[in-house]
Amino acid sequence: MSKEGFEIAWTQKQAALVERLNELTERTAEENSSTKNILIKTSRRPEHASLFNHASMAHNNYFFFEGISPEPTKAPLGEAGDSLGRNLAEDFSSMESLKLEFLATGEAMFGPGFVWLVLQQQEPRTYGAGKFRIYTTYNAGTPYSEAHFRRQQHDMNNQATGLSLDEHHRQTTPQNRVGSFNTSAPHPKGSEHVALITPLLCVSTWEHVWLPTWGVNGKRQYLEAWWDHINWDRLRASFSRLTSRS
Repeated sequence: MSKEGFEIAWTQKQAALVERLNELTERTAEENSSTKNILIKTSRRPEHASLFNHASMAHNNYFFFEGISPEPTKAPLGEAGDSLGRNLAEDFSSMESLKLEFLATGEAMFGPGFVWLVLQQQEPRTYGAGKFRIYTTYNAGTPYSEAHFRRQQHDMNNQATGLSLDEHHRQTTPQNRVGSFNTSAPHPKGSEHVALITPLLCVSTWEHVWLPTWGVNGKRQYLEAWWDHINWDRLRASFSRLTSRS
């Protein structure tokens, strides 16, 4: 990534997100909360759409840059003692298959968002180390299972102001709660096994990240360059912490 690209994608973008997030949380209960806690707490609250978007985007952008090494790296090969490489190769058939699938997913995304490598486990975690999966989110969406099933059918930035509390609730609360597959239906209670999704790595497909350095037709080059600079040591440490709790 060029100096100009880094200045836009990290320095300017992250500063703008954090500044706006500070404004939104000033003198509120979330003033000292982490971005992750804020995005989970507001993910199902349509009246807090702006707060969710800024918290989640700041979190995702930070997560993306934390996963990049300043120097070129080599993907794990699954040698003896390397549980990360071994598990990745088992779940994707090989590290080369993982790379091809991951980069193809990123290249195919038509719009801004993130492609994630996540570990999908069962709750309680006594059911093994889990499985690696590739997961996509658009815009400022989040992969965290605690924030899934956002009940936000409206863009609150485009809603009329001056509504009474009752009218605001009527317009922004789904009325149809029938059917187990309806996104507004209540979540089942007492489920024995709940999928727990933990992100370990992500790449941004937002154009401001790669356009300044690689140009209009350079998305694939950007993804290849990102792969060659993944901070595998950080990913390995995160995986080790997760599986040690199993």
